[in-house]
Amino acid sequence: MSDYLFTRGLVRVGTSIAQTAWGQKFFSSTVVSRPFQSMLQRGLLHFLRGNDPVRAKAMADVANITAQLVANIYSQDRPDSVKRTFSLMIRTMASVSHRDQMRADCGAGPSFFVLNPTQRCNLFCYGCYDACGPRGPSLSLDIMDYIVSEMKADFGIHFVVISGGEPFMSEDFLKLAALHPDLVFMAYTNGTKIDRNMISELAQLGNVSPAISLEGTEAFTDERRGSGYYKRMLELIAALHKAGIIYGFSATYTCKNAEYLASEEFFRWCIDQGYLYGWLFQYIPIGRHPDLNLMATPEQRFVLGELGRKIRAEHWPLFVADFWNDGALVDGCIAAGRRYFHINGAGDIKPCVFAQVAIHDTVQMIKEGSGIYHTIADAVSRDPVMVDFRKNQDVLHQEGHYIYRPCTVIDHPHLFRQICRNIHARPLTPEQCPPSILEENGEIARGLDAYSQAYAELIAEKTGTAVIAAVV
Repeated sequence: MSDYLFTRGLVRVGTSIAQTAWGQKFFSSTVVSRPFQSMLQRGLLHFLRGNDPVRAKAMADVANITAQLVANIYSQDRPDSVKRTFSLMIRTMASVSHRDQMRADCGAGPSFFVLNPTQRCNLFCYGCYDACGPRGPSLSLDIMDYIVSEMKADFGIHFVVISGGEPFMSEDFLKLAALHPDLVFMAYTNGTKIDRNMISELAQLGNVSPAISLEGTEAFTDERRGSGYYKRMLELIAALHKAGIIYGFSATYTCKNAEYLASEEFFRWCIDQGYLYGWLFQYIPIGRHPDLNLMATPEQRFVLGELGRKIRAEHWPLFVADFWNDGALVDGCIAAGRRYFHINGAGDIKPCVFAQVAIHDTVQMIKEGSGIYHTIADAVSRDPVMVDFRKNQDVLHQEGHYIYRPCTVIDHPHLFRQICRNIHARPLTPEQCPPSILEENGEIARGLDAYSQAYAELIAEKTGTAVIAAVV
């Protein structure tokens, strides 16, 4: 069944490309030597890892949406640099054998990683996961070039997620993109630093896609991002659309805006604005002034997950991913190098963006040869913190939690605390990693224990999934 679903969806992807003029050029070029859909099918079927009908259906829905988006990208008036970069990304996505072998050997074979060029930001949003502000460390062009070059060589990674801080406050981010035209960079950004000249540069580069911060309505967005932000965002996406640049949105759902973000009205508006993709993040009480009361309720989270699955099943022309509700798509938690990891603006190597603990070595130590590990790949593969994360992922997968409750931090916080008690785990600053999330009787720890138990019971009620006690 899984082979059939994938074949049907992926043939649509290949057909959508082949029916466009640019797609015909793509197929006849030397970029690919075999039919596109056959190559991508091999990669995605390997990614499926077994005959899981729930996951097969979810992935087939994604393949069908991808078909629509591919047709959009190749048929509309976009710079050749954008289409060429997209073609290269598709090719590298289907080349998974090297990462699969590493994942089989040690459990780590990331398909991408998150990189913060800087921790600085020109906004001061409440609930910022990294407590960013006007001051903070930044990575040099030399260090960033070292990181991405090693990731290409050791893991075959050609897709890099850029975060921050505000990445466009880095003087070297676009220089990095220019140095690596064979990489695709998707940048989470508030967009306020992207002006007309930078839009021209993005169109010329072709390999940078902004994912612009959005909280829903103008009222929700301006309340968190600042007065007037929403209107500036609309002006920016209109300019990006005119320039033919691929762009998406990034939204954090809290108890305040969760109901609007879980409405068909919101997603239809996103399609009308020209967004091709969007990322939904649940507010987690870390970083700046953590507030348990801001978290979306278990009921709100469940409703949003149901809508996301409905949108994909109906093949809306918008790729939407919700990291806390889409465990079925990615086979559970993807952190700690299993499929991704994080390097922040200080060069700290972390299991996850939202897990504010790091391994012993920084990137600078590895580059200078003064640390425990010789390469970043070695650190991601062998460090005890990363290994512990992946062991817990295996346990959660065996217990069936990967579909609805995949997150170590908020769905199984007792496991997160166990990992952080590892002597090798290095908590970041108190502003980034509040102590009460790590202490057994800490306020945030107790709150997350209660939340995870309530959500487990809700999932059991809604889906019939057995409850495993959230606290052990």
